[in-house]
Amino acid sequence: MFIRITALASILCASTVIPVSAQNDRMAAEIRNGSCGEGEGMAFTLVAPARATGPQQGGSAAVPAANSFSTVSVPMSQLTTTDYVIVIEDGDDSACGLIGGPTTDTGALVMGLESADRAKLSGVAFLAPSSDGGQTNISLFVTGNALASADESVAADDSQSVASQQSTETDTVTATESVTTPEQPTAAPEPTQPANPVGTASENPSPFFQPVTNGGSTVTMVNGYFANAYGYSTPQGGYKYLVLDVTIECAGPDNCNYNPMNFSGEDADTGAGYDSVVFAIADGMLSSDTLSPSEYVTGTVLIEVQETASRVIVKYDPKSFDTNDLYWLFQ
Repeated sequence: MFIRITALASILCASTVIPVSAQNDRMAAEIRNGSCGEGEGMAFTLVAPARATGPQQGGSAAVPAANSFSTVSVPMSQLTTTDYVIVIEDGDDSACGLIGGPTTDTGALVMGLESADRAKLSGVAFLAPSSDGGQTNISLFVTGNALASADESVAADDSQSVASQQSTETDTVTATESVTTPEQPTAAPEPTQPANPVGTASENPSPFFQPVTNGGSTVTMVNGYFANAYGYSTPQGGYKYLVLDVTIECAGPDNCNYNPMNFSGEDADTGAGYDSVVFAIADGMLSSDTLSPSEYVTGTVLIEVQETASRVIVKYDPKSFDTNDLYWLFQ
């Protein structure tokens, strides 16, 4: 019986689930006074970029990336009239960029983050004023081999922890050598109904600022708001624009086509369908083209919605004639 108990413990320990990927808790992000390499101290703390923890989609060799969204309680003009830098640190690696550059038609600022070794860590920061102008919304996007190294380090720690737990459980069973426990039949697992992952069905849309991957593309809603006009374009009577600043990344092994016509909307309260505006006259509008694997593009998309709309389910269709669509709830 001692041998049977020990063998059963080994089987139970072997069934321990090890996460496919773990969150990298070493990353930090902040705004500092001064310049890159000569910062004079932290001015504002930002939400650290985090990698998505959902199921793996597309090729396993895709370049890792992470993102975050923060709001700082100062107007964007304050961040651009004094020398500030955005710094992202991931263990011994870091990326930095001076806040500055040309602005878009909506007053947003897109700037780069780089390190001495761009292959390890680099990124993009998107700064946009809040609706009242008193705060600044900041989205961070980072990529590089440093993220993959961090994942491997965390996975190794998890493996060591599980191995230690298995050893402890086996020792505990060995200590109960004199105890005789009748064998119990293993109950058959109850069948579970498959569920659509968040952001891959209209009835289960993703939170607005959360990246969603499906159909070989990863799409992030960087910013969104309603407007009665945009650039030189105005909607038809009884309608307004839902303005979306988006980033599209080719996340699969094949090339990805993108087009503003791939976006559409549905009124979350009335079910009314909305189309994107194809011929908007303004700078920074999303065009149509093809991305190679790991390439990404940022641009603005307009969806014409009814004036009474307050909650809109945004849809992106990366490929025609399939059901691998992406969904977010804007409210």
